[in-house]
Amino acid sequence: MSAIAEARNFVLQLGADEVIDYTTTDFAETMSPVDVVLDMVRDPVIDRVTGIGATELKNYRILKDNGTFISLVNPAIAEQPSISGIDAQFALITPGASDWEAFIDWIQANKLHVYVEDVFPFTRQGVADAHEYYDTQNKRGKIVIQRDSIDR
Repeated sequence: MSAIAEARNFVLQLGADEVIDYTTTDFAETMSPVDVVLDMVRDPVIDRVTGIGATELKNYRILKDNGTFISLVNPAIAEQPSISGIDAQFALITPGASDWEAFIDWIQANKLHVYVEDVFPFTRQGVADAHEYYDTQNKRGKIVIQRDSIDR
């Protein structure tokens, strides 16, 4: 099985309804209009005047009229004039203690699953190995550096 087929199967197993390989397919050309876009990808190149990148422009193209565009990466989105009644907003997320407690509750209730790619010991070598792994491997999940015991 090819690496792309394995990645597609992995994402489907996580619960995705549809998978688009961005390396071969332009999502803006294949998607039906949607109500909401949650943008978490910062374009490496942005227009100097508008502050908007090519992917963000594609996100506008796939939104229905009067849709909602929420960017977690680009504050300039909120400053753009409305296009087709689209409500464009920037969301700056700062989690607090109650947010972390909710995450823990979701995980314990099996409502949120975190895929852990690998676990490294909390040692000088373990941290170095984790950094090397992060920099050189094609990752699918989180990398954890774990202490021997956790104080609670």
